[in-house]
Amino acid sequence: MEATSKSQNISLQHYFVVFQRLFIIFWVFAFLGHYLEIIWSWLNHLAFSTNLWLPSTPTFIPLAPPYGMGVVAAILLTWPFIKRHEFNPVQSFVLNVFISALVEYLSAIFLVFVDGYNKFWNYSNQPFNLNGYICLENSLLFGLGATVFLYYIYPIYKKFIDKLKLPQLDMLFLIMFVSYGVDLILINFR
Repeated sequence: MEATSKSQNISLQHYFVVFQRLFIIFWVFAFLGHYLEIIWSWLNHLAFSTNLWLPSTPTFIPLAPPYGMGVVAAILLTWPFIKRHEFNPVQSFVLNVFISALVEYLSAIFLVFVDGYNKFWNYSNQPFNLNGYICLENSLLFGLGATVFLYYIYPIYKKFIDKLKLPQLDMLFLIMFVSYGVDLILINFR
């Protein structure tokens, strides 16, 4: 009985460490995604003289959670195919297009459920859109971004995070988790 309990504890600890790593990457790429939106807006403004658009964020910390969720989804759903089934970049890209479209669509539905509407993006004027929540152009771009991430950025991130000792990982996770939790509480007082 004691051996089973000990193996369950090890198993739970393993899953918690996996959760910590995924949450950290979610937080980092939600943060970077917010600034990617700003850079994209500036590039469009400079290249095409479009209106400069600065993304709003539902939180006080500049986070764009769909970016973080997209990265986590790519790690959980595409990375195993790359490693176990030797998916090539084209196969990974196709899978990532579908995954990123699903993540963005579900994110929009969640925002509509919570706020009554999606105030953060609307692709109604884009060709090949679905309810204004996703469009083909962005799904292709997000799929490309996820593929580049998995082949070039994630292996570097994985080496870095694997070198962290458990107390370091715990501290990094705690800071990010608490900051995100406090942030979610504060947005309810806006």
